[in-house]
Amino acid sequence: MTESDLNRPARPGVFEEGSSPEEAFDAFVKEKYGKVMSTIQIIVGNRASAEDLAQEAFARAYLSWTKLWPDGNPGGWVYRVATNLALSWRRRAGREVRAFQRLVRRTEHSVPEHEAHPELHRAIAGLPPRQRTAVALHYVLGLSMEEAADAMKCAPGTVKSLLFSARDRLRNQLGDEA
Repeated sequence: MTESDLNRPARPGVFEEGSSPEEAFDAFVKEKYGKVMSTIQIIVGNRASAEDLAQEAFARAYLSWTKLWPDGNPGGWVYRVATNLALSWRRRAGREVRAFQRLVRRTEHSVPEHEAHPELHRAIAGLPPRQRTAVALHYVLGLSMEEAADAMKCAPGTVKSLLFSARDRLRNQLGDEA
C-alpha cells in the first residue's frame, strides 16, 4: 500500500479507470466542500466570508486539477490552500480593524445629520446608481467633474450629464425649492 492509496477518498468510482477529470472533480467537491467550508468558518468566524474562501480554494483546485488528479493529494492540497486563505483573511481583517481604530483616535468625526432633510435623502436614494454616485462624489465629497470622472472611470462630460439628469429628476420629485 502506497502513500497515495491512503489519501484516496473512500467513495468508489472517483479515481477508477475511465473516470473523467470533470467527474472526479465533481465527486471531490461533493465529498470535501462541507468539511472545508466548516473548517474555514471556524477560522474566520463568518459564514459569508467562509463560503467565499471555500469557493476560492476549490476554484484554485479546479485550475490545478490536472496536477492533483489522479496521482496527487487533492484533499490535502485543498485543505492547505483553504487554511492559508482563511489565515490570510484573518490577518488582513485584523490589520484593517487596527488601522481603523488608529484613524478614529486621530480624527475628529463630525458626520452631518442626514435627518435634517429626510425627503432629500430618500429622493437621492431613489436615483439610478450612476446618478447617485455622481451626486455623492461631486456634491458630498466635493470632487471636481474631472476627479469624479476618474473615480467613475468615465468622461467628465458623462458626469455632467449624470448630474444634470439627477438634478432634473430631484427637481421634478421635490419641486423647484429643493
